[in-house]
Amino acid sequence: MQAINKQLTTKQSLVLMAVLFALLTGSALRLDACAQVSKLTIGEVHYFGYDGLDIDKVKTALSDQIGKEITPEKANVWLDQVKSAIRGAIGKEVNVDLNTVCCNPEGKFILYIGLSGRSTVKVPNNPAPTEKVNLPQNIVDLYQQITGEALIKAMQKGKVSEDDTKGYALFSDPTLRDLQTALHEKALGNEAIIRQVLSLSADPKQRQAAAMALGYGQQSQDQIDALVRACRDPDETVRNNATRALVVLSNSKSKWAEKIPGTEFIDMLNSPTWTDRNKGSGLLASLSEQRDPQLLIALRAHAFQSLREMAYWDHDHAKFARQILGRIGGIPEAQLEKMVASDQADQIVKAATEKQ
Repeated sequence: MQAINKQLTTKQSLVLMAVLFALLTGSALRLDACAQVSKLTIGEVHYFGYDGLDIDKVKTALSDQIGKEITPEKANVWLDQVKSAIRGAIGKEVNVDLNTVCCNPEGKFILYIGLSGRSTVKVPNNPAPTEKVNLPQNIVDLYQQITGEALIKAMQKGKVSEDDTKGYALFSDPTLRDLQTALHEKALGNEAIIRQVLSLSADPKQRQAAAMALGYGQQSQDQIDALVRACRDPDETVRNNATRALVVLSNSKSKWAEKIPGTEFIDMLNSPTWTDRNKGSGLLASLSEQRDPQLLIALRAHAFQSLREMAYWDHDHAKFARQILGRIGGIPEAQLEKMVASDQADQIVKAATEKQ
């Protein structure tokens, strides 16, 4: 990523925080963030959830989106135009999920459009919590620093590689790493209240911070159970943070990683929400590395079409679906990694389709 101009306006800084956090966590920058930036330029358009719909007609109707510049003043008009074009192409009203995600190699945004075809199934979420319970302020402060200014400065210095070996994420930037280490220390002493907030707090921002903080706590069955439950939170960002914490734990290859119930996350691959699919595929790519036959059978049975759709996304976001499909198809791991790296999506999908 190119060097970032340090002379930023307040609005530019706000959206940059959102963009950089999206870049590192794989979450989406929602359309309402357009109100904080002067212009977003669309560089790529990808789709999901379109099984049973005429996706070629949709692509034709939206072919003019590449290069489209979206300004705050016209964001709502643009959104209505996109939905109207989809409605005209399909011939009926369908639910549409739009996410702008940073960034392609040219620094332009990637537009993901989710449609309510047969490969979209609403994921049942937990009821919204209702209690007034909050985290200690120092944990909230650390969460805001980690996802805010410290992240921007780390990006400016190009120090954003991540170490997952301890079971919680540590970036290479010293300042950011110190903040994450501090969050780990605070989480160890406050696990009971963190789990309570994550489960019961009516404030989604409190639950968002709690989901990340719990990932920095003591690895245990209680930690895993609470994070798994939070992956069904009604708030998209809570689900994103909780699932990411499990991805990091899974990547650590610790004994606790083996206790994450992979089949619990398969329905996330069919979600109408892009971040569910993104994080769910990341977790299942990690968990499927051991090629457990029952997990691969369940993935084929319940999410095969969604995985095929995701395999043709932007390269970085398609990686997880391609890994899962390659394992379903029985491609040896070393060969699969080369195929994923060289964008051989057609061959990977073919192998998975033909595998009995």
